[in-house]
Amino acid sequence: MGERTEPTPLQAALREARRGLAVVGALSLFLNLLVLVLPLYMFQVFDRVLPSGHVETLIALTVVAAFALLVFGMLEVIRRQALLRIGIWLDRRLCEPVLAASVGEGLGGRANGGQPLRDLAQLRGFIGSESVFPIFDAPWTLVFIAVIWLLHPWLGALALASSVVLFALALCNELVMREPLKLANERWMAAQWRGETAVRNAEVVHAMGMLPALLRGWHSDNDQVLGQHALAGDRGAVMVGIAKFLRLFVQIGVLGLGAYLVLKGELTGGGMIAGSILLSRALAPVEQAIGAWKGLVAARASYDRLQLLLRRYPERAPALRLPAPEGRVSAERLAFKAADGRVILKNVTFELPAGEVLAVIG
Repeated sequence: MGERTEPTPLQAALREARRGLAVVGALSLFLNLLVLVLPLYMFQVFDRVLPSGHVETLIALTVVAAFALLVFGMLEVIRRQALLRIGIWLDRRLCEPVLAASVGEGLGGRANGGQPLRDLAQLRGFIGSESVFPIFDAPWTLVFIAVIWLLHPWLGALALASSVVLFALALCNELVMREPLKLANERWMAAQWRGETAVRNAEVVHAMGMLPALLRGWHSDNDQVLGQHALAGDRGAVMVGIAKFLRLFVQIGVLGLGAYLVLKGELTGGGMIAGSILLSRALAPVEQAIGAWKGLVAARASYDRLQLLLRRYPERAPALRLPAPEGRVSAERLAFKAADGRVILKNVTFELPAGEVLAVIG
């Protein structure tokens, strides 16, 4: 059997954060259930209130829907605050081992220019940003598709097909952006290291006339970074544009198909509107993931670099804790010789409590 490796501080911290992430997952469950309020409200208004003309029913539905949406807004605030605090806790938990490992890198002659701390900040920022929301919301896409299927199988089939197409588009987005972002990050780290080295050795660089050559090298690295970022940005923009087109086109398709089913008497007007709203919500996490893919790739690269660093420099065992100093000084048989060998002090014994000073004069 292979040797079992101990988890790094990063892995241990993420395991400790599972409870908080589980709370965020539970909040996402209730948030996605409350999303059903709007389509249900539209369904009841179109199919019951308008045909019956009961104003009391409309008022009651509106009050219930408003209360549900108020709860939705409060839960959304709590979820955002929870993710932000998880990111801050992760930073506090890992800053010491990451900084210690960075010092170990420097002592080993592998200067990193503070990149691990920037990676930690990148990871913290990703966890506390909106880019992480699609991870918690995407599993509920199937629930919305199932509800649409209950309205009518044709609408459900269209929703399922459109979600599969958007998911395939997200995978294509990963393939076309992975390499440019990886190269951009590598060249950016090289440019950062070159610039920090020049600043750290400014006197030597100036005295030896090395600044023009360093600037040319830095500009070369930086130009490659900008070029790769532009390439990744262009490809990402194309993917986002295609995703928006598909989502809006499918939205029109659902309304058109729903209108056809209404004309055939197989669906009500409220069901048509509700199906359109549900489909929009079902496809939203996939579309958001495509837009936030750049941040996800950057966070994943930061995680991989931190893992490698913390595996190279694991945490040391805690040192023996000594008792706190009391501020008392004692000496026994103290002696002092001058440079010519004469003994000036001999067999001096004293004890000084905290706050006192002893001077030997003469």
